[in-house]
Amino acid sequence: MPHPRRLFALVCFALVAASCSPPAPKIVAPADVPHAVGLALIDWRLFGLAPDKQPDGTSMHDTLAEAIEGIHGTIQGGGPFQGDTEWYEFDLSTGLELELRPRLEGSNAIAKLDAFPTRRSAPAWWPQEWSPGTRFYRLGNSVIVLQEAGTHAWLVRTRS
Repeated sequence: MPHPRRLFALVCFALVAASCSPPAPKIVAPADVPHAVGLALIDWRLFGLAPDKQPDGTSMHDTLAEAIEGIHGTIQGGGPFQGDTEWYEFDLSTGLELELRPRLEGSNAIAKLDAFPTRRSAPAWWPQEWSPGTRFYRLGNSVIVLQEAGTHAWLVRTRS
């Protein structure tokens, strides 16, 4: 029979190792993607500060979420010492795309990148290559990706 101290050390090691592994990715339903992306766009303050209610009684978040159609969403836990990484693929309404693109381009607070920052843990549906002319916009730990033309878009952000 193993020595009690060795057995205790082995059990402690197993518990620590199990608690350090990141949890399994959580799938976000397409219907929930517009809510998450709308909140991210509000966080970027591209449309000014979000008032509680607009003159018509709706919130800015409601207006943004209605203009977004979710396709994919995944949240990956980063483990005990890292934040969760959220991955979203979605379509914008033509009106929102026409309003969003110049706001992204015109903001001095947003970095315009030529390539997507490397992410090793991207979900299987996340593009491995991007078409020429794709634009990458980064603010803090978030990146919005827009193709050169069209309404298809992606968002990834890490929250601590």
